Amino acid sequence: MDLYRANFDDAADIADPDLLADIGARNGVSDVRKRLDDAEARRAHRAVLDLNLRMGLQAVPFFVFGQELSVSGCESYDLLSRALRRTREAEQRNAERVAALEPW
Repeated sequence: MDLYRANFDDAADIADPDLLADIGARNGVSDVRKRLDDAEARRAHRAVLDLNLRMGLQAVPFFVFGQELSVSGCESYDLLSRALRRTREAEQRNAERVAALEPW
């Protein structure tokens, strides 16, 4: 909530590392600065962001199901239920295919 308030109520620069570290510390995350300074963490975050953008990230909330199906924005319960069902069915089919493979 502090991050939301800083961004929308206070119009603060939430890209400011000092502000993020302060908000994190107030909310029980003491290593924000360390995480922000970690080049490997930044690369991993960028890779996830790039993947999400390729999958259609345009709004929040953004859901990814099975790394293949994405839903962007506020959607109905019915649509999210269908996405979950479709993902579960695909995973079951994949598990059955793997189980049917002959052992080496």
